[in-house]
Parts: sequence; structure tokens; C-alpha cells
Amino acid sequence: MPSEDDLETSRADQGCLSMWAMHDLDQQPKGLVMTFVDLGPRVITLTRHDVIAGPYHRNQAQIVDVMNFWRGSEEQAHALATKYHPAYVLSCPHSSGANYFSAEAPDGFYEDLQRGLVPKWMAPIELPPSSPFKMWKVTS
Repeated sequence: MPSEDDLETSRADQGCLSMWAMHDLDQQPKGLVMTFVDLGPRVITLTRHDVIAGPYHRNQAQIVDVMNFWRGSEEQAHALATKYHPAYVLSCPHSSGANYFSAEAPDGFYEDLQRGLVPKWMAPIELPPSSPFKMWKVTS
């Protein structure tokens, strides 16, 4: 029998890949999105947004940068945001990807955001309460 944590992860994975959740993202003006690598294909297929990386063999440097964005310090995340100039940062709490960042880097940028430590260069975007996502506008 699956644990409650397993069920929560499954719900998050399904929710963040759903068409209805992508609809919420598409309500924002078109922009480049810094998000988990595994969300890339869905975001570019079901919204008007672009992403920095997807799980493709030809963008290895971007995949490494996205992974370091979430696992590193706030300073490292800001440096990578400055490099790519995303309009948005998007996470899917409790998903498989999020759980990886939590386990791999318990003091990393992803966990800082989960604790509500939002840096001055980002501003929260209010999504519908039913949205599985957390989203921020990159302001500088």
C-alpha cells in the first residue's frame, strides 16, 4: 500500500502535468520560464511560454544550469536568472522533481522558496487556489 507521501507525490505529478493546470499558467503574459526540467515539454506544448530546458540530449548545459538553479544558493539562482533572463520561476511542490531537490539540497534555493524566503528579485504570482504550482515573476 502506498504511503501518504507517495500519494501526495503522485497527485502533484499528475496535477502539474494536467491541461487544466497549464491553463492557469497560460493566463500570464508570454515569457521564458525557469522550471523543473521534466515540466519543460508540457509547458512549451500547452502554453505560449518558453522554458530554459527540457529533458533533451541537446541542451545539456541548460539542464545543468536549471538543476543548479534549484539546488544552489539564492546567489547562484540569481546569477543563473541573470544569465537566462526568465520572466517567471515555476515550481511544482511535492512533485517527484521537487522531492529530488529537497533531498539533494535541503538548504538549496528550492527549499528556501518552500519556506517562504522569496528574494527581492522575485515577486509571487497569485494562481487559483486549485493550482498545483507556485509561480513568481522575476523582477530584476
